[in-house]
Amino acid sequence: MNFRLLYEGALPSNGTAKDKQAIRRVLHPQLAQLWKEPPLLAFVERNQHTENPVVQPPLAVRRGGHLFLPIVTSRLDLMAHLDILFLRPGTPGSVIIKGGDIDNRLKTLFDALQIPDDNQVGADPPRADEQPFFCALENDVLITRVNVETDRLLKPDEHRVGERSVAIHPPFGGGRSGRRSRVARLRPSP
Repeated sequence: MNFRLLYEGALPSNGTAKDKQAIRRVLHPQLAQLWKEPPLLAFVERNQHTENPVVQPPLAVRRGGHLFLPIVTSRLDLMAHLDILFLRPGTPGSVIIKGGDIDNRLKTLFDALQIPDDNQVGADPPRADEQPFFCALENDVLITRVNVETDRLLKPDEHRVGERSVAIHPPFGGGRSGRRSRVARLRPSP
């Protein structure tokens, strides 16, 4: 399965729980849309025999008042390959020189893609459209490959400083323990 997610906004080094939840909230509607389309729609339709099949355990995880529903989960023996495109104003490569510590910014992104730990959820109650709260990963340990590319953003925006866009793309394939499993790739959009 291939799909693209787009995040436009700051991607801080050492992002706080609040920063990560803000990123999750941007990605949530995009992921919710994926559950309405094949192949995830077929999964939902095959499991219509229960009251709320997709969000019932074992796929959904409850944390701090939120019911999180990941696409990439160990329960389905899935892994993620991420292709990430950082776009920002300035010359190519400036994302590393002027943008700060790229490995910590990637860690912020990885944390935002996964279901948060109990201590990361905070007291922020779920909004009306966030039950379930859709996220990309059950846990970032399911990321088995990462490709990062930086490029120049040619979109003028005088009111924002720093990161403008991060595009993420995920596919299904590969295997674990000799079994055929699927890989979800989060690949950047152009």
